[in-house]
Amino acid sequence: MLRAACLCLIVSLSIVVCAQNPNSQNNFATQSSSAVQVVYVIDGATLTTYNVDPQALYATQVGTITLQESTYPTIVPSANDHFIYYRAYDDTSESAQHIWVYAT
Repeated sequence: MLRAACLCLIVSLSIVVCAQNPNSQNNFATQSSSAVQVVYVIDGATLTTYNVDPQALYATQVGTITLQESTYPTIVPSANDHFIYYRAYDDTSESAQHIWVYAT
């Protein structure tokens, strides 16, 4: 059940990330028919980044990073899209929350 809740959270956050960043462009934008949007997916302790062509809805994996094992992970992009904030707890008691910052 926790895995299903995490998957639901990941999908929700992916939608939020795309909605907050509709005009982001990067080096991969020249390969697509229009501006590329970015989606972040957390699977266990792995954060995977995908560039998505909004016209063709084609996702291309562009990178992965191994994260700290944690509970209830959340990712939030920075206002300028140069960083993502990864927030999580040590365990289900939610007694110790941590935040990590990764450059995008």
